Amino acid sequence: MTATAAKVQDGTWSDPSLGKMTLRRYVEQTYLPAQVTEATTRESMELRFRLHVLPLLGDRTLSQLAAEPSVIRSWSAGLAGQMSPGHVRTIFANLSGTLAAAVTDGRISRNPCALVKPPKAASTRVRP
Repeated sequence: MTATAAKVQDGTWSDPSLGKMTLRRYVEQTYLPAQVTEATTRESMELRFRLHVLPLLGDRTLSQLAAEPSVIRSWSAGLAGQMSPGHVRTIFANLSGTLAAAVTDGRISRNPCALVKPPKAASTRVRP
């Protein structure tokens, strides 16, 4: 059995031509239009993509991102130096959700965000 046949059989194969779509195009044409959320939530998500995700990752194809989780790791580390861990975690979660949808759509076989740990949330102690 070939490697491709094995991937088809176990459900991890995806058509390589589908992964050639850029992240920017997928976000703008597929992912965001499919979101069923409050208008303010969608606006916040669009803003996060426009300011923090697409400028650095938008021109990469989905398959490039899936093949190189280190790109996601570097991007996340760069954000961590600029803003609070909680904000980075929210942006990271938006990107991860997008790439999870790309997996579901059969565009890529794995979500590279699943292989990268987002920054830890700041621990806060509640003082009575």
